[in-house]
Amino acid sequence: MSEKKTLEFDWQFGQEDVSLRVASYMNNNSLYVGLICRTEYGLELFGDMTVNLPVSDMVPLKSNEAYINGDMSESLLAFIQKNKLGTVLPEVGYSGYGQYAKVALAAESRACRIVLRTMAR
Repeated sequence: MSEKKTLEFDWQFGQEDVSLRVASYMNNNSLYVGLICRTEYGLELFGDMTVNLPVSDMVPLKSNEAYINGDMSESLLAFIQKNKLGTVLPEVGYSGYGQYAKVALAAESRACRIVLRTMAR
């Protein structure tokens, strides 16, 4: 039996089946997570789960930590909690007038293991 490689993402316009794309930002190697969906044209980027904020050298991010995109932050945080993808941390990041929630991705979660195994292929 094959494992389901998509997760349901609920947002203001309905529900999408998405997969996670895990990578890193080129300039600072911080964690990047994107949401990928299948359309009539094939796989497409649905949106970025994380944002790349300038990080102080005094308080660097751990390898499993990231700031959540402010465009859909409520939906993204609910998605993370619903699928047990990680933990919302008390710290927040700032850029301009924006405030961004910080999360720690749980690499041991079932959903993350599926994503990481899929990416390794």
